Amino acid sequence: MHFSFFSLAQDIYLSEMVSNSDGLYPDEDGDASDWIEIVNNSSGPLNIQGFALTDEEDNLFKWTFPSVEIQANEHLIVFCSNKDRQTAPFHTNFKIKSEGEILLLVSPEGDVIDHIDPTPLSEGFALTRICEAECYWELVDIITPEAPAISESIITFSSPSRVFESETEVYLTHSLGHEIRYTLNGSIPTAQSSLYTGPFSFGDATEQEAVFSYISTSYNWEEPDGEILQTNTIRAMSFSDGISTSQVFTKSYPIGPEIADLFQEYPVFSIQVDGDSLFDYHRGIHVPGVNFTSSNLIWSGNYFLRGEDSERDVHIEYFENGVLEWQQSAGLRIHGGRTRGYPQKSFRLYARNHLGAGEFNHEFFTTKNKRVFDKLILRTTMGCWNNTAIKDDVSAYVAKDLDFDSQHSRICLLFINGEFWGIFGIRDFFDRQYIEETHGYHEDSVSIINNASGHREGVPEDWGVFEGDNSHYGALADFMENADMNQVANYDYIKTQMDMSSMIDYYATEIYFNQKDWPGGNHKLWRGGGDTKWRWLLFDMDSGWGYLPATYNAWNRLTTTTNTDYSNPPWATFLLRKFLESPEFKEEFKARYACLMRNEFDPDAVSDAIDRFVDLYETGMEYNIDRWHNVNSMSQWHSNINSKLRTFNEERQSHAISNLSTFMNTDFSIEDYNCESLSNLENEIVDKSIMAIYPNPSSEGIWIDLSREEANATFHIYDIYGMLIKRGKYSSHQRIDIQQFAPGVYVAVVKANGQNYSRQFVKY
Repeated sequence: MHFSFFSLAQDIYLSEMVSNSDGLYPDEDGDASDWIEIVNNSSGPLNIQGFALTDEEDNLFKWTFPSVEIQANEHLIVFCSNKDRQTAPFHTNFKIKSEGEILLLVSPEGDVIDHIDPTPLSEGFALTRICEAECYWELVDIITPEAPAISESIITFSSPSRVFESETEVYLTHSLGHEIRYTLNGSIPTAQSSLYTGPFSFGDATEQEAVFSYISTSYNWEEPDGEILQTNTIRAMSFSDGISTSQVFTKSYPIGPEIADLFQEYPVFSIQVDGDSLFDYHRGIHVPGVNFTSSNLIWSGNYFLRGEDSERDVHIEYFENGVLEWQQSAGLRIHGGRTRGYPQKSFRLYARNHLGAGEFNHEFFTTKNKRVFDKLILRTTMGCWNNTAIKDDVSAYVAKDLDFDSQHSRICLLFINGEFWGIFGIRDFFDRQYIEETHGYHEDSVSIINNASGHREGVPEDWGVFEGDNSHYGALADFMENADMNQVANYDYIKTQMDMSSMIDYYATEIYFNQKDWPGGNHKLWRGGGDTKWRWLLFDMDSGWGYLPATYNAWNRLTTTTNTDYSNPPWATFLLRKFLESPEFKEEFKARYACLMRNEFDPDAVSDAIDRFVDLYETGMEYNIDRWHNVNSMSQWHSNINSKLRTFNEERQSHAISNLSTFMNTDFSIEDYNCESLSNLENEIVDKSIMAIYPNPSSEGIWIDLSREEANATFHIYDIYGMLIKRGKYSSHQRIDIQQFAPGVYVAVVKANGQNYSRQFVKY
């Protein structure tokens, strides 16, 4: 939907929102209701009968105003309480989600005349419209119901954070006339910081001398080549008699054609942080520092600090298509394993309630339907074992529709205190909160374990537990140790405890792409809700592909019982070895492996994915090489892509087929299996919310309903391997008998008028 451009000259607009009330401004019932504020900006009274407020783009008149007159420059409070009251004080028939949702002000003619984008808010914080030379939204730690924001201690900027092609002037104003102190290096202003006395004239900051980029961040750090790309940054705070009277206000101004082009091409995180938090010898988490020892170059340094004590407060501004999309303060930690010791490191961002918002709300990934995150990862490019940078991105993209969770990726740039910090990948972080956000299980019911660690002698029971506990998996592993998996009953029992579709998809992916740092590492399983099956999480494929050659037969290293290497000791190979005792498992694996090689892993499909990420990285990679020296040149990067990824892709399938044939002593041909490309089908699917299946799970039959009428429609039922099980003509409120289906996960697809709608269901 297109929203009209806000103009301060318009008669009526939204001026403030509180979506997580702390009760300081209760409604007439004494309840801590959400509320919004509307301002009459005209020169006379205005009757707003027929205007509407809504949190749904497809229901513009969800709540409409009765006949009510707002005087000139008057502020009207509307409680968003779901109490639906049409007499003052007014209450809408909806609430505002504290994690953020769209809010629209609609004219009687149905035009959206103002809106607030989804913005998370914590208790005690408000979103306030600030207007100087232009208007913008500011997250503030004060609320001003029925009064303009300038009645409180607020610093206003003549321009919000914005990309400029050429030099610009920015001036600051304090609402109560207090003195303004500022910094230009990311640090928090103090009473001794520079005093603001007049407007800033900002030009291309790249011409300035960088500071933080020349601080060593690793034992093998190298000084950057050439100029450091830079943006202009300001942090400002008001003071009276040396006492701070406002929060810190933060803005970024990237200026110049070169940097403007980069901000237009890539999403950009601009992070401002006190320099000591990252670079101080004692408390800086981005430097070797006091915790570094020369006898342990790889695994020592301040950057290996973990937990809350290693978290630092930062302010984040996020740009997309050259436009500031959102900003909020958050917590930052170093993320990863060995990459913590690399010059360019991964970061983990935490949304914190005490800093203003407990979630990040933005649709970062076009490949998944999710926009609310409690934490994010900015993943370094330096972890790739053969310096292609894109290997993990390509792997996750190829596997995005398979039956496990993978870390979808979005390429971005990062600036710290205005200085270019390189090209990164935006990722999910796999923890209990992720499972709750993605799958709906309360985080307290979720267990996540590392490295398939349920069956290992001589270690504590909680060894390998990432979150939750290991008791269920440990008991399951004990059962498998003593069970003959050749017996159908034993394998059938395991299928009630493990999601075999998830397991097979996951192992097939790791095996096909020849992951080296696995299964003893980079191996996570989860379950939730107390009685759900174990499922798999795919992450960190940096040691796959060409690190081991395309000819390499992974089956041997994944079934060994004698290796002592960290990556495949007997306890890590146990699970696959036990499943391979089952003839049914072997057949299921071969069928799925064949269909994956004909669809998602098809060399042409994988080649397209490689091309996609080469194109996405191309522009930013040249800057990244100058900054971090992850490879020597762009030509070397392309050479690595060709020799390690493209060559592996071209050669891998034939060897994967022969590897399995040799290991299982069978004549394995992928053409022997009936496969339809579920991945291709998924690419064609439109709005899944249109289709409902119930009951789900079911043992006898399911009903399929569409929320719209479709003529000449057909239904298709596929098993998890992409094989067509049943089809027929679809009619409204269609019932399908599934009594003859084997227990498992299926996909129902309704095809109508060139469009496809799909839902999964479970037969038990």
